[in-house]
Amino acid sequence: MLTTRIVRFIGGHEGFVSTMYLDPTGTPTIGYGFTWGSRVFREWWTAKYGRKMRKGDTIGQNEAYEVLLKVLDAEYLPPVEAKMPTAPINVKEPALSVVFNAGAGALAWKWAAACARGDYKGAANLWRNTATTSKGKRLPGLVRRRNEEADIAAFDKWPTWMGTAVADVPPETHVDEVDVKQAQLWLNDLGYQLGRADGIPGPRTVLAARRFQQDHGTLKVDGIIGPATLAALQRAIDLKRKAAQVAAGGTVTAGAGAAEGATGAADHVPTPVGDAGWLGDLLLWGGLAILVLGLAYLAWRYRDELTAALRKL
Repeated sequence: MLTTRIVRFIGGHEGFVSTMYLDPTGTPTIGYGFTWGSRVFREWWTAKYGRKMRKGDTIGQNEAYEVLLKVLDAEYLPPVEAKMPTAPINVKEPALSVVFNAGAGALAWKWAAACARGDYKGAANLWRNTATTSKGKRLPGLVRRRNEEADIAAFDKWPTWMGTAVADVPPETHVDEVDVKQAQLWLNDLGYQLGRADGIPGPRTVLAARRFQQDHGTLKVDGIIGPATLAALQRAIDLKRKAAQVAAGGTVTAGAGAAEGATGAADHVPTPVGDAGWLGDLLLWGGLAILVLGLAYLAWRYRDELTAALRKL
């Protein structure tokens, strides 16, 4: 049975986005992290529109909330219940969060096996290092989410940012200081200079975010660092790394790993290097040109980011 608190927790972490956007792996996403891979969402969308989701499509927050309840209850809760039928609710609820975020395959991982045999403290310890990385790089936002889930499972301790859970009210997007700081590092790395990355969404951060959103072309220009903007920043940084590899004569890999402890939520998380000035831009755009001319599949996958790069150029 779903409770208001876990819906609020999952919805807050996933965040609500009204317009379809591409996640870091290039998967069309909308609402509270809904993708075409979800059977329940796919059936709901097809019944409403008679077609597949496409660019420019929107969803209302109340609609998205109703779909979130249906998706969690019909698609994600049953396998969690089947895996750990005797687990207390404060273990099943954060497990539901992991499965919604990382996929049903996460139930085959060690943390879930620990839950199934009743070792909840051991599961919580494993939890803190589960699905927090991609290609060896740790995402601060996912680290925070896994730690919060582990605290719920081990101590029934819910994060203070949730406040009082109110029934029948769509959850609001929760953007933490670590998410803002990561976005600031990425914005600086992409040349949208905003100064020190301090995790505070001040005027310079808002201005830099608005400039990036405007350059990107498919984002709402509001200066708010939400799920769609974070995803676009991750994709832009990944493209910059791949372009630099091509410009240097290296090879490029594509696609996120699927091993335990990895997640499809981010294809690449780079080490921010700051603005390299006009020379860095020259190398970057040279790499982009090679991508366009020689690697059509990457040019198509990062078509929105290439368009944004040309606008910035």
